[in-house]
Amino acid sequence: MDYFDFLGKNRKNNRDNDNIGLSQEKSNDIVDKNLVKAVKGKYETYNPIRFKVVIFCMLAVLGYLLYGAANVTVNDYQKFLEKEGEKRTIRTQKLPAIRGSIYDRNGRLLSGSSVTYDVVLDVKAFLNDQDNLKEKSLEKYELNLEKVGALAKVIGESKKSLLKKIEDNKTSRYLVLKKRIQDYDHKYLSSLKIPNLFFETSQKRYYISAEETGAIIGLVNDEGGAEGAEKSFNNILEGRAGFVQYVQDGRKNIVEVLERQEAKNGQDIYLSIDSNIQNRMYMEAKKAYIENNASAVSATLLDVKTGEIIAMVNVPSFNANNVKDLANRQSIRNRNITDVFEPGSTVKPFVVLAGLSEKVINKNTIFNTSPLVINGHTIKDVSYQRNLDIKGILQKSSNTGVSQIALSMHPYVLPKLYKSIGFGDYVGTGLVGEQAGKIPQIEKRWSMLDRATISYGYGIQITPLQIVQAYSVLGNKGIKKPVSLLKIDPPYVGNRVFGEKESETVLEFLNGVTESLGGGGVKARVEGYEVGVKTGTAKKVEKGKYVDKYLAYTVGLAPIENPRFALVVMVDEPKGGAYYGGAVAAPVWSKMMEIALQQWNVLPDDYRDKIVEYKRGQIIPSREIKEQLKQERIDKEKQVRKENLERYKMLSSYSGGRRVSL
Repeated sequence: MDYFDFLGKNRKNNRDNDNIGLSQEKSNDIVDKNLVKAVKGKYETYNPIRFKVVIFCMLAVLGYLLYGAANVTVNDYQKFLEKEGEKRTIRTQKLPAIRGSIYDRNGRLLSGSSVTYDVVLDVKAFLNDQDNLKEKSLEKYELNLEKVGALAKVIGESKKSLLKKIEDNKTSRYLVLKKRIQDYDHKYLSSLKIPNLFFETSQKRYYISAEETGAIIGLVNDEGGAEGAEKSFNNILEGRAGFVQYVQDGRKNIVEVLERQEAKNGQDIYLSIDSNIQNRMYMEAKKAYIENNASAVSATLLDVKTGEIIAMVNVPSFNANNVKDLANRQSIRNRNITDVFEPGSTVKPFVVLAGLSEKVINKNTIFNTSPLVINGHTIKDVSYQRNLDIKGILQKSSNTGVSQIALSMHPYVLPKLYKSIGFGDYVGTGLVGEQAGKIPQIEKRWSMLDRATISYGYGIQITPLQIVQAYSVLGNKGIKKPVSLLKIDPPYVGNRVFGEKESETVLEFLNGVTESLGGGGVKARVEGYEVGVKTGTAKKVEKGKYVDKYLAYTVGLAPIENPRFALVVMVDEPKGGAYYGGAVAAPVWSKMMEIALQQWNVLPDDYRDKIVEYKRGQIIPSREIKEQLKQERIDKEKQVRKENLERYKMLSSYSGGRRVSL
């Protein structure tokens, strides 16, 4: 191929390549245009209709806001100013109600209130009246330091401490500097005319015989009654607070009184307590507490005729006037209603009562009281006597004797009797913290061992108040009256829960417990009076187990012929050597009962028997006649007991039994 052929061929190839390039460019332009059209159709964001809707909504909202602003500014301007002005000028001041007082049954004041004042400072206004806070420290304020010093002295702070408190609360409009200052301090501070210092009326509770009556009266706090009668009867005592609503100007002068509702003061209440007996019983309890090195001593005295609580003492106690005493919660507790215990021997008179009522025994029934084995468990007496009649069973506190009486009755009889005298139920004094105790369900399957053990007070739990209520029912010859902490006039009629005749028989037997010949309650005797008591000693239960800590107690009635008072005394964990109820609690019971009988002028038996008086047309026998009748009765009883014992020995040799009813 020559040069020209080569050159011509090369030009042809170039033209072909140029044509191909132009075709590719054209093709690319066509593809780009189609791609743009496709993308534009798929992702098109502009929509004229939607755009118009959005613009319309925005204009509508803007128009509504402009209308509201115009309405507030133009139409409701006056109302708006009035409302905001009222927020700044109308004030409401609380008018506190004076809490009612608590009196004893004779009108002696036990708890009352005095009008006091809380000292309040508007710190922000106080500082604004002086100088610019941002430029000067508090110490450099142009304060009347003499007045500030006087204020500090009244509220019990140093001047430096008060200034620091003000500085730490610069923006406060309500700073309480001191609560419950007395009237003379209020008058003194008012005379100083300290700017933006004002007073709010309050009250301070004070207590007479605070330590002696602490557990009964209780105490109050800022919310109202917190313990004892103060809490139980709070709705009666606290009254209803009032208020006054007024308009004040910029200088805090009252321009107009808009509304006023006077406070309704609380009502006074009269308790059934006799403060004289209460105070003297407390001193005896405190003495026993120290002498026996006990953990606590408590006692409750009931009026048998009315069911009223005449005294209820607790040691250790507290003084509600002393704030430091309130830190010990144990001293605030009223053990007479909160502490439960196993009553032990003190329930034995009621087992005898049930046996007499069911006619499974009589006054002359004699029991063989040697150890008794039930389901592999041995029941025995502390003081073993081979043969005892019913009076002897109570006098010697025989466990085997009452066990045999209980086993002679239907299983439900004894639990029902316990329930009828108040065991397992709230007594209903209204005092906060009262416990109901616990007795087994009547309908349970009773084993012979269960029936025996509850006859001498094991397996049940009651409070001291419940046991003394039970004895008051016995002293009232079977009539149960509600127990009351408030004075009752006239007394409630009550309901009969067991027979009068059986009650009189048991009361006669109880008197034997204090007889010098072997009675367990000898130390409970009261000179000049015939009394009936039952003593008891129980091991304490902790975490479900018996521990070597003891509770000694004595409960009883006086005078036994016509009981006026029922009294229970509990000595918790005596550590002075003796721990039996007859040795520890009985002497305290004697002293307390003597106080009550003398304070209420209950004539001793010696003097009462000398008086010849008319009662319902009948002449009451003189002392000489009664002594003669009493001696004849005693001689006859001795003769009958002797004959019965001889007959028992004869019959038991044939019957081989443990019990013979003569």
